[in-house]
Amino acid sequence: MSKIYLPIDNFNEYACYTIYDKDTIRAYKTMPQSNSSSNYKDYFINSHYLERDGLQQWGNYNTNLPVCFDKGNLTNEYMYRNDIMDILVVFVLIILIIYIPINNLIKRFFRGMKVF
Repeated sequence: MSKIYLPIDNFNEYACYTIYDKDTIRAYKTMPQSNSSSNYKDYFINSHYLERDGLQQWGNYNTNLPVCFDKGNLTNEYMYRNDIMDILVVFVLIILIIYIPINNLIKRFFRGMKVF
């Protein structure tokens, strides 16, 4: 299994990580158990890792508790982001938008000065 990027510095901060749906990784502060509740944070992996906090409760009748996956599958290395291409395109566009006007300004300023 390949690594999953999450923007978390310390993965031990949460007790359980689970795939909530195809676009969301949910991190629980405490281990999910019957007749308990846990604060969680959702990470939307296809929406530039936006986050949402919440609280989930489980009763005695609840038999489908979340299945946690191994924290070893998580990473915070930026090269594993699935939106790295979007970030690079925006970076190049910003550089071009800044470079072209400054370059033209410098050329116009030094146009009359010719060196032999």
